[in-house]
Amino acid sequence: MKYFLLALYFFPALVICQGTVDFSGNVNYYYISRLSDGSLINLPFRIANFIIQKEHDNFSIYSNLAMEYRIPSDSHFLDNTSPQDFSWDLLELYLTWQLKNTEIRIGKQIHSWGSTDGNSPVDNLNANDYYYLFESGAEQKIGAFSTAVDYFLDSWKFGLSISPIHQTNRLPINDPEFPVDLPVSPRSSQVIEVNNPIEVGGFITKSFNKGDVTLSYFNGHDRVFSLSGANVYSDKNFILPSRLDTVFCYRKTEMIGLGGVFFLGNLTFRGDLAYFNTKDPNDSIKDRGYTDLDAIRFGVESQYTAIRESHPFLVNAEYYQLNIQFEYDFLWDINIAGQYIKYDTLKYSDNPPPIIDLPEFQSDIKPSDFFSPGMGVTIASLSKNVVLLDLTKMLYDNQVELNLRTMLDQVFSGKLIEMGFGYDINESVKSYLALTKIMGDNSHDETYTFNRMEDFSHIRLELRYFY
Repeated sequence: MKYFLLALYFFPALVICQGTVDFSGNVNYYYISRLSDGSLINLPFRIANFIIQKEHDNFSIYSNLAMEYRIPSDSHFLDNTSPQDFSWDLLELYLTWQLKNTEIRIGKQIHSWGSTDGNSPVDNLNANDYYYLFESGAEQKIGAFSTAVDYFLDSWKFGLSISPIHQTNRLPINDPEFPVDLPVSPRSSQVIEVNNPIEVGGFITKSFNKGDVTLSYFNGHDRVFSLSGANVYSDKNFILPSRLDTVFCYRKTEMIGLGGVFFLGNLTFRGDLAYFNTKDPNDSIKDRGYTDLDAIRFGVESQYTAIRESHPFLVNAEYYQLNIQFEYDFLWDINIAGQYIKYDTLKYSDNPPPIIDLPEFQSDIKPSDFFSPGMGVTIASLSKNVVLLDLTKMLYDNQVELNLRTMLDQVFSGKLIEMGFGYDINESVKSYLALTKIMGDNSHDETYTFNRMEDFSHIRLELRYFY
């Protein structure tokens, strides 16, 4: 089966593009272990990328196939007899058609919106892979099946993107190796499917001598599930104890963004501001049956068929996200870059449920306690207000790289500090050694994100071969 899928992957490039096909990519060997006890942190990583790219007349094709690897557990062969310990991931495969002043792209592709690097709140066309939360740029993203059109007119650029598929984030559900836990982990049967998944976005960019300004718009559904309502079930004779069944959904969200770039000698300013209006599309949740875990597990019909209480939360909210970035070429060839990222809620309303007080059951749910952005910067899941700083020094004709990275929580005192050393063995082989220390805030309990991340302090080594 895998050989058949690989043949389908290479077939479009061989048919559409005549002549020589350009191959490139990399192989990545990766090691990461905790500072606390030296134990291995077993997270998936992309061990190899295979890229095909070819231009033919005014057509071109681009494809990127990744191999993801995760070390199998000691009990792997007790649960699965397959010797395969890797998986294939088609990151991108799209066709580009170049016309006069116009570029059309069709297929699975990674878009790049926004003026800031890697953490733009207006960059919402792609879902994100949380396993690569601490990577940058395209490494975090999941390719979206979409059609994109860019039109150029003098100093203006107009863009439009349409996708018929709702994209959702890849989340590490109940993964003890991942440093950030989700507040809830619903079953798929508890999540309401999106009825109209089409997503549309567009932007207008005006370029000047010293930079550019961009206005953007996006209309779609959230990338992360959110609490939508709750039903209280009993059996049809009201004999069994009542049970609460929470329901989740993907909210409908519109985004309006404004961004810009400004060059001033060795200093560059970038900024993105995004306003979000989000709404729960479900006015009623009475048509849902009880997602009885015991019934699902044992394959029997659930006895909980009568609804005693049904309450949609009808969450509506407005919030913003901001990223201000600077880059400066300092003395001694030191490059300094920083980002200030902030988000906050502007308006919030819901339909608060009554306190359910039955003889055998009590519940008091506050939807506002579970509200969080479903679009925008992924790093907002760590803090509402954070500063990122990056200092880089190149030595010996750019063969050696010294790097210092920090992430500083501006709400509490949590922080991440990383020192890195890169060495280019030759033009094709590059190595990188990093030491990362994460510190929490002792005045808070384990619910504080940086406290939970402390055990993720690590040392890692990367060895990459490019071809």
